[in-house]
Amino acid sequence: MVLNSSTFNFKDGRNDDTFLSIIVNRRFFIITAVILGLAWLGNALVGDALGRFAAAHFGSTIANLGGSKVPDITEFVAARLTDALWLTSLVWAGCVLIAAIGHRITKSRSQLAPWIAGVGLFIALNVWCLLAAQTALFWLILRGTSVENQAQFHTKENLMREVKIRPLIAVVGSSQSQAQFTAEIFNSEVAGKAWMMEFWYPGSGAADVFFVGERFSPKYVTDFVYYISFTNIYALGRDSSSARDLLRLRDLPQSLSIGAWRFFYPTTARYTALGMISPLFQYRASFQHALLGPTALPPKIVAAPKLTSSDIISYGFSDEAEYQKAAFRRFIEHSASKGQRVIVIVGQMNPDYEALLSPVIHQDFQDFLKDCAATYPNLTLVWQNELLVQPPEAYRDHAHVTPETSEKFSKAFAKWYLQHSLPSPKPIE
Repeated sequence: MVLNSSTFNFKDGRNDDTFLSIIVNRRFFIITAVILGLAWLGNALVGDALGRFAAAHFGSTIANLGGSKVPDITEFVAARLTDALWLTSLVWAGCVLIAAIGHRITKSRSQLAPWIAGVGLFIALNVWCLLAAQTALFWLILRGTSVENQAQFHTKENLMREVKIRPLIAVVGSSQSQAQFTAEIFNSEVAGKAWMMEFWYPGSGAADVFFVGERFSPKYVTDFVYYISFTNIYALGRDSSSARDLLRLRDLPQSLSIGAWRFFYPTTARYTALGMISPLFQYRASFQHALLGPTALPPKIVAAPKLTSSDIISYGFSDEAEYQKAAFRRFIEHSASKGQRVIVIVGQMNPDYEALLSPVIHQDFQDFLKDCAATYPNLTLVWQNELLVQPPEAYRDHAHVTPETSEKFSKAFAKWYLQHSLPSPKPIE
């Protein structure tokens, strides 16, 4: 169908059944606005009651959908009802805006009108995505029943704001951190005295942890826990998926000041730059996951007894290692300036794997962390063997422990955490 001024009759909105005329019709606009207003009023009056009802009758199902990430399932449900209303309101506002743009095009005789409208629509879609992304429900919908890293991270980032328990602990790092900790076990062990949430990101180095740490205000996160091994500092040729998926425009000055862009792969640099200015582009992986389903293949698991020198990833002293060290220091400094504590667990890889590496790297790694601990009062080092000895059989590959080991480690760390009353850090002058 060809669109022109005769396509849309907006004089009274009664003789045209097109989508745009229905939306622009004043009566429709008023009726839908009133319905939304009543829905918001109803949510304010009975939202908590609905949350209690749903939690009582569907608690286990809700926990599987994400409710286990927060202490109170009732509040989780009530917050998701508010999310649903917010998203519905955004859809309503988006439809009205699209109709208004379409209406404007049909009335304009300028040849530039379609281009201006296209740019305006692109900006509006990005603003819509940015606003919708402030709800956990938006990301839960995109994530679906299977895990997608970006959607999972943003879901927990939104849920974090609903947690009232303090201290609130953010576990950061790579998939090693994810394998070591089971947040649900830790939370059960500490019984409300603290709350742990996992904000790891695959393949993260120390620089990625710095970028992730910049996202969290001390209003929510009081403690960072970082399980670090030498691979986070000395791995060569590391790409940054967290930069590609999470870096914001406000992070640009910090990323430039530490020289991050020198170490991004060319494609990563382009995608990161585009993502900084377009949320619609940055969220593409989550949209693809929601529309097409999971696309990533499961990682190849190398059994511990079969590890040989051919399995070794390249590690060494390099400009990249110095960059990771500088980013680590910046992470500690910025955390201290915000009044946040950092607990660094000096971890390990599979001992069979580590035995194949140069002891010089191990020594430099330990010396670096000891120097940081002596410099920054908000940094607490915990050595792996203080918590749990992990022999080769505790690992399912070169870096990641088994679920059974994760359970033991989480309980051991919970015990350590309760036994150590850590002072609040003073900002570094």
